[in-house]
Amino acid sequence: MVGFKDELKELALTVNHLQDREDREYISDYEAIAAINVLNFAKYNKVPDVFLGCAALNLLSVYAKQKDNSLSFNFLRLIFEVLKGIEDVNQPKTIKLTFDNSDKLSLLIISFWDFQFSFQSMKYTEQVKNLESKNVLKWDGIRKQKCAATIFKFALDNKWISNITLGGEKLRDFIKKELDIFDNEGYSVMDGRFVKVKDLRPATDEPDGYLKNYIRSKLYACQDRPVIISAIFRKVWDKHVTFTSVKPYIPNTKAITICNHVNVYKKDIEKVISIESLIPGERYYIIGYSKPYRYVERMGIQLAIGEGFCPIFGIKEFKKMPVDIITKCHRFSIEEYLSAKQKVLKL
Repeated sequence: MVGFKDELKELALTVNHLQDREDREYISDYEAIAAINVLNFAKYNKVPDVFLGCAALNLLSVYAKQKDNSLSFNFLRLIFEVLKGIEDVNQPKTIKLTFDNSDKLSLLIISFWDFQFSFQSMKYTEQVKNLESKNVLKWDGIRKQKCAATIFKFALDNKWISNITLGGEKLRDFIKKELDIFDNEGYSVMDGRFVKVKDLRPATDEPDGYLKNYIRSKLYACQDRPVIISAIFRKVWDKHVTFTSVKPYIPNTKAITICNHVNVYKKDIEKVISIESLIPGERYYIIGYSKPYRYVERMGIQLAIGEGFCPIFGIKEFKKMPVDIITKCHRFSIEEYLSAKQKVLKL
């Protein structure tokens, strides 16, 4: 039975043949819009999904070099989501990584069996270090940017991808809707980034108040990784501290409230800051783990203590947000949490 690995071998033959081209394949606006939506919305469940993420980065790297657009390389920040996908898929014999800093290239190589993607000027982060393969890979010399459109089309259209967004919609259907919005002048480029300016779809609030405010069901989905949330400080009790109006942190995005309140152990907060420094009515960033209560079916937040940073700080102290912390944290879905207050969406 033919599988994704077999089809990838066929793609590799096509890519090798296209190396004889003098110029790179031209990347259309439609392909670029599809790629940026893959990077922002696709869920990485399987090896083909991660391949799609790499193909999207590869395609946008070509698009940004074309003279007829003003896109910067800011989208490369989203490689950390692809790397988180590699962590979650956890197939180290299939997906291998090497960071090559010879000749100061800062080259990140991601290999799917024998098919490589390579990205220059990358940072050697803790995330990359943890994923590096024991056997060092060498660049294969095949320029994937010459045929980025062919590779991306294969990656998006093949039957092996999960074809699902973080919010649970069929990915290809989602992208088709976004391309229709693009046709109606719903996208532009601002400050080097794609920005959606029309037809933003705000998230639907949790219809069941008991699940939202008592069980805090949205936090159940976050037990795989630490979370970044913001919440308003309200009250100190004997053993815990209450924060209300809890919202997930999504960069450059206004989010809906996911639960009415969370409790954090007072003793944990006292390990990192003075309780007296908390100002009632002020909103704080909290970095921690979603943990079920011991005897009751509900969720709380346990501060991420002892990881080299302060896990609670004021909204105005955003500069205290640890570098690379997002690479470790749960990825909140824009679809599930986008607020109606959001007027444009930076992608």
